[in-house]
Amino acid sequence: MRARILIALLLTACGSASAPPVQSADDSAGVSEAPPAPPGDDGVDVEAGLLPPMPVAVTSFGAAVSGDHLYVLGGYHGTPHQYSREGQSRSLWRVPLVGGEWEQAGHIEHGLQGLALVAHDGVVCRFGGNRILNPEGEPANMRSVDDAACFSPATNEWTALPALPAGRSSHEAAVIGEVAYVAGGWQLDDGGPTDATWAEDVLALDLHGGDREWRRIEAPFRRRAVGVASAAGKLVVLGGLTPEREVSRQVDVLDPATGEWSRGPDFPSDAFGAAAVGVGDRVYASARDGVVYAWQVGSEAWAPAASLAFPRFFHQLRPAADGELIAVGGISGMHTAGRTRHVERVALDATAPQLLTWTADYPGAAKNRQAAFVNDDYLYLFGGNNSLGQHDFEPENFVSDGWRLHLPSMTWESIAPYPANRQTMQTVTLGGQGVAVGGFGHDGEAAVTHPQAFAFDFASGQWSERGGLPRGRTQFGLVSHGERLWIFGGLNYDPSREGQAAFDHVTGSLATPEGEPGGAFADASVELPGPRRAFAGAALEGRYYIVGGMQEGFQLVDDCLVHDFGSGDFAPIACPRRTRLSGHLIPLEGKLYLLGGSYRGDDGMETDRSVEVYDPATNTWEVLVEELPFDTRHMHALAYRDRILMFSTHTEDPRARVALLAP
Repeated sequence: MRARILIALLLTACGSASAPPVQSADDSAGVSEAPPAPPGDDGVDVEAGLLPPMPVAVTSFGAAVSGDHLYVLGGYHGTPHQYSREGQSRSLWRVPLVGGEWEQAGHIEHGLQGLALVAHDGVVCRFGGNRILNPEGEPANMRSVDDAACFSPATNEWTALPALPAGRSSHEAAVIGEVAYVAGGWQLDDGGPTDATWAEDVLALDLHGGDREWRRIEAPFRRRAVGVASAAGKLVVLGGLTPEREVSRQVDVLDPATGEWSRGPDFPSDAFGAAAVGVGDRVYASARDGVVYAWQVGSEAWAPAASLAFPRFFHQLRPAADGELIAVGGISGMHTAGRTRHVERVALDATAPQLLTWTADYPGAAKNRQAAFVNDDYLYLFGGNNSLGQHDFEPENFVSDGWRLHLPSMTWESIAPYPANRQTMQTVTLGGQGVAVGGFGHDGEAAVTHPQAFAFDFASGQWSERGGLPRGRTQFGLVSHGERLWIFGGLNYDPSREGQAAFDHVTGSLATPEGEPGGAFADASVELPGPRRAFAGAALEGRYYIVGGMQEGFQLVDDCLVHDFGSGDFAPIACPRRTRLSGHLIPLEGKLYLLGGSYRGDDGMETDRSVEVYDPATNTWEVLVEELPFDTRHMHALAYRDRILMFSTHTEDPRARVALLAP
């Protein structure tokens, strides 16, 4: 039933038309492909775990690894669901698997999508695809083609192969020995998708044969947008879409030696637009949920082997070095936010933490202390301080601008600014909104703490004021529990109170009314055991954990606490190896991860680049990462799916560093 509900949205992602095609007035017009940014010159520098991002992000394309390069051919880069020939790629791109940048190795006469690309004996070969005939703004007019050809990197030329028996698109291909197999797909013609001819066979071509011709093998299925791989000498066809518009999880296996078909175990998730690749006797495949599953041919079940940092479909998986795959292209869902440019190196059956990191141009003014949220695939940043200095608090240092970063496509968008010029607001995501509370900013006479709270609606992109604090507060802990928001610790700062009196450390906790998370904060009758600000805090399974921080007299707090929301009590817990100031505590899969902040070293306060993990079940800490390969000062850290997102704009240049850690 769920597949039927999704299918109306999913139909066009595979390259089918959204309306019955009609003959274009200019069927022979060339393709005006959008020019890409020069490789290596688009402001993005990749580091750990990534190849350079795609020059043009595409869906429904062909990809193959030949020699020491990854090749990408064709695909669609235009506006999703609005198909035009201008949005189809006719380029053959390649990138070295180690070092180097993307380059345009060749091209084809017309743009294509929904085609297949395989590597064999030093060449890459393409089969079929669909060609869009209509220009932008006219009804979609798509045709499946019967083209087949091989590209030689040695000569940079295409050599024709025998044409397919009929046009075919939305299929995939794999090579076993000397034979290429094309499976799945359909033929789009004058009648459009509703009158398409669904393939009922698998095609086979001996790539080294003399009088080569395609051989038909009857298939026990009719599906398109399938995943196809060769492993253990077998052809494996998984998932796809049926003529009845059902998303299939079925796995069919062809033994070329006997010509017989058998069934493998169903794929564990909806496999529409799934990518598959064979390595040895295993097939690895991923679909929209982002999990890379492995199946040893002949075994009884699929098992998780890895996960993608950026879940995607209508992408490709291809082999890299031993124990690694490459995930390239695709899109995270049915949206127009942007396709996935990241080219991930995916470690299989990894036992050590996996890190992806890159730097990119940053258009915002703030260098640090912004309010930050993650919602879906977006990182939101609001306000902050525009100075690299630690205590620059003049009126012009506080900013309000709002930005969001679409993480898969690495594109920035200016959005509604924060309602005030402010920094160090505490944030929480709740019910489709990002809530920012308190913070620090100039009131016209001095920099002071503020009591206001605001809510940002992710759907409308607008701010509204909501119930705030009885008095200004900053550097506190903000968390949601049940239907209430809670605040622990923090500081009320007002320089009109002379000396140490300006620093009023607050121990009384606040909460919103029961059942009214949007209400004003009031005394919760819960007293923190001692003064504490700039600590790391996180809620997990009905408890709030507090680690590190600072107390009166600028002294670090060397004990660690847990608060039970049920009983209202505080209890001590084990502490990490060093007391951190302004660290981050991220709950993930039943554990807590401590990162960022600073500690008191021999020469004063030093940035802590390590990542430590706390197990509440055993009340123990261990070091997960001894040293992250970048500066973590003024770094944001938030949970992003099954990973920890780290982000910093604390740089001289207008640059941002982004990292994803899979523990």
